[in-house]
Amino acid sequence: SPFGSSSPTPGSWALIDNIKLLSGGAESTPLPNPGFETWDSETLEMPDNWYTLSELLVGAGVNNAIKTIDANSGNYAIEMSTILLGPDTVSSILSIGLIDLYNPIYPFSFIPYSATPTFFSGRYKYAAANGDEAGIQFQFFESGSLIGNHAELLTSQGSYTSFSSPLTISGTPDSIIFIAYSGNNPGSVLKLDDLQFSG
Repeated sequence: SPFGSSSPTPGSWALIDNIKLLSGGAESTPLPNPGFETWDSETLEMPDNWYTLSELLVGAGVNNAIKTIDANSGNYAIEMSTILLGPDTVSSILSIGLIDLYNPIYPFSFIPYSATPTFFSGRYKYAAANGDEAGIQFQFFESGSLIGNHAELLTSQGSYTSFSSPLTISGTPDSIIFIAYSGNNPGSVLKLDDLQFSG
């Protein structure tokens, strides 16, 4: 059930065809395309090794995490936009691990990571709507225990701006959760480029 609290099980499947709504045994107002005979092609371009909400939004014809040629270096950067989708505000989210919205405790997946960096740096450009703030947050874990946490708040910047922040990690990481988000206000646009751990 999509309305229940249980998560779907990988490998499950169903075949559905010729759906009808009946009233007294007779078909009432038909559903559009009930036999699934007509189809549209949806295309989606994603940054390699990263996950966004775009996989969920492409069916609605929107994508709030796109490739941009407005880069700090190289050919491309990522452009993340907070949008309105009907009555809902949808922030752009970028994660280095799979995003699982069915998991209310850890919607952002861990990925293996074994280095112990001492600095985090990068470049960003941010058009903040109504004083909005964007951010980058990541956590380091060792055997499931949190051993390091960092949040980088990003404020409005009209041109690419650099940041470099020290990190404190109390152990040897074996995994990491890493996310970036575009803010809470529709119209906010964040561009990220040249993210780097060092030290």
